[in-house]
Amino acid sequence: MDSAVQIRFLPYGKTVRVPKGTNLLKAANLVGIYLNSVCGGAGACGKCVVIVRDGPFQTAVDLPDREQSGGGTKVLACQTEIEGDVVVEIPRSSVVEEGAEEKILGDSLDFGSAEPCPCLAGPETGDAFGPVLTQKFYLEMSEPTLADTTADLERFLKGLNEQLPDRDIRVDLGGLRSLANVLRQGAWKVTATVSRPNVMPRVLQVEPGDTRGRHFAIAVDIGTTTVVAELVDLNSCGTMGTQASHNFQIGYGEDVISRIVYACNSGGQQTLQESVVETVNRLVHALCTEAGVLGKEITAMVCAGNTTMTHLLLGLPPCNIRMEPYIPVVNQYPPVLARDIGVDINPNGIVFCLPGVSSYVGGDITSGVMYTGIAEAEDVTLFMDLGTNGEMVLGHRDWLTCCSASVGPAFEGGGIRWGMRATAGAIEKVSLN
Repeated sequence: MDSAVQIRFLPYGKTVRVPKGTNLLKAANLVGIYLNSVCGGAGACGKCVVIVRDGPFQTAVDLPDREQSGGGTKVLACQTEIEGDVVVEIPRSSVVEEGAEEKILGDSLDFGSAEPCPCLAGPETGDAFGPVLTQKFYLEMSEPTLADTTADLERFLKGLNEQLPDRDIRVDLGGLRSLANVLRQGAWKVTATVSRPNVMPRVLQVEPGDTRGRHFAIAVDIGTTTVVAELVDLNSCGTMGTQASHNFQIGYGEDVISRIVYACNSGGQQTLQESVVETVNRLVHALCTEAGVLGKEITAMVCAGNTTMTHLLLGLPPCNIRMEPYIPVVNQYPPVLARDIGVDINPNGIVFCLPGVSSYVGGDITSGVMYTGIAEAEDVTLFMDLGTNGEMVLGHRDWLTCCSASVGPAFEGGGIRWGMRATAGAIEKVSLN
């Protein structure tokens, strides 16, 4: 980076080296300083105000009160490119993390039972999985001898088939490479973690000994503005912890349209994918630390989000979602391995995104309909999800109809200079008569 320049951000004390000509909004995001940017860097909202205290720059927008006391120039970060080493001061009001003191709801329904998990079916149902994505099976096998020279894989699959008959369960090459050592390390007593055959019929991992007591999953609600994650013990169905955060994509636009524009017109699709994965990973790490769980012990993650958020999580191009006739790449998402999108659970863990209905009715609404049971109800029910994006579902067991609209930006004045998010200062006063 011969043409690299250095930016020092005050009062954070963070420094970053970037190519000459980089705009300040992008540079701030690189060091984890997320500026308010409702318009996604288009220079329309005027909320990413920073002060260049020292150093050369070029800005495309002159603010009316640009000259600051004590030296420095007030500029819009998204419209300002750096020409040399600079010192930049960031006002608190311009930062998402500090200036946006919303209460992110993270309360959970905790079944909290030490009894066997009611959502795991037993032998009487004929389903060893129930509704969960992964299940653990303990196997005890006979050792090979000169009289029994069955290969390791065949011996292992025979033991597994005794508990999962008539299932085509596969072991991939990575699992095959470690199988011999694990079988012998466990003295032919091992635990196999298997994904649901109708989701992804494969062995995810084989561990020596009996590890059935350590079996975890993550549930994630990927909202446009906030992300909430829960750690679940699949043996007890108990919620072990909840963590919430702003979606780190917020620095590239506060609504799905702004982010689609950034992804497709500014070449930012990979940046947005990495941002949401970083958000999820920070929540996963916090949950694991709090509960004393290792990432490799988490073998399933279920994600619910609107269509655009799910596309960006999986690295799918969202461009056609905003253009007539508004077609997503997919509504029924295939399960993927954690390592393929970079989430920090077991690399072979299953990531399952709940299916959506259309470009603007996604898996978050699907999960809401399923949880509330309105699809089986006799009475007509109206289900509303009023977030950054707003969706409504009306109907009962015979029919359901849905629609969507921008809600958060509409209520919060996303398209006007003095609009703001529902945070500290949004309500000036309350009087009771």
